[in-house]
Amino acid sequence: MRYAVVRYVVMRYAVVRYVVVRCDAVGCDAVVVMRYVVVWYVVMRYAVVRYVVVWYVVMRYAVVWYAVVRYVVVR
Repeated sequence: MRYAVVRYVVMRYAVVRYVVVRCDAVGCDAVVVMRYVVVWYVVMRYAVVRYVVVWYVVMRYAVVWYAVVRYVVVR
């Protein structure tokens, strides 16, 4: 979970920095800024959901595997 938080902060900083640099270069337009904010939100939401799903599947698999191994060893 710590990795997801660090990646979130880094991506947010990168997007804000990119928007600021772009605003300096071409002039700040509210539509441009909103477009990048929406794209960043969608990408980060997908990344967080994917991370949670993968973590859940791995942990569930590990718990099942542990239960099977423990059952076999105990018997």
